[in-house]
Amino acid sequence: MPEQVPDFYKGYIERLPDGDLIPLLELGKRRMMAMLRELIPAQVEYSYAEGKWTLGQVIRHVIDAERVFLYRAFTMGRFDDSDLPAFDQNKWAESSKHNLEAMRISELYHEYLLVRNLTLHTFKKMTREELFFQGKVNGWKTCANDLAFIIAGHEDHHLNVIGERYLDF
Repeated sequence: MPEQVPDFYKGYIERLPDGDLIPLLELGKRRMMAMLRELIPAQVEYSYAEGKWTLGQVIRHVIDAERVFLYRAFTMGRFDDSDLPAFDQNKWAESSKHNLEAMRISELYHEYLLVRNLTLHTFKKMTREELFFQGKVNGWKTCANDLAFIIAGHEDHHLNVIGERYLDF
């Protein structure tokens, strides 16, 4: 289980079902893939309230954030303790809505699958020393193991939001 994560992410991780890292990431993958397979194009453009992200932006955010978290974990897995920067999720989401091609369901589906498969491969191959090497992100200490649980918890959080506010499932 994670040891050093900012309070913001602790809530995500605490809501995860009990389990080991790889099965949790695989469970998230099954849930996301099932949801993506059921979408129709109009749903990708839907926003449940003015000023809120569209469903496509939420899915893009999950994919983008996983890329960032995975890069951080990979950096630590290479025993690099550089202080890695934060990223502005709102700027990234705003930027993503201008690339409508990337918001097509088929593109989101394939890109998600590529990123998640890389995530699974990366964490399956890490040694215990690589998983628990301490690095820094925006001034806070963490390790690849903690970041992997953040990936799983972050995705779970957004799948729940999608179910409650975008698709009512």
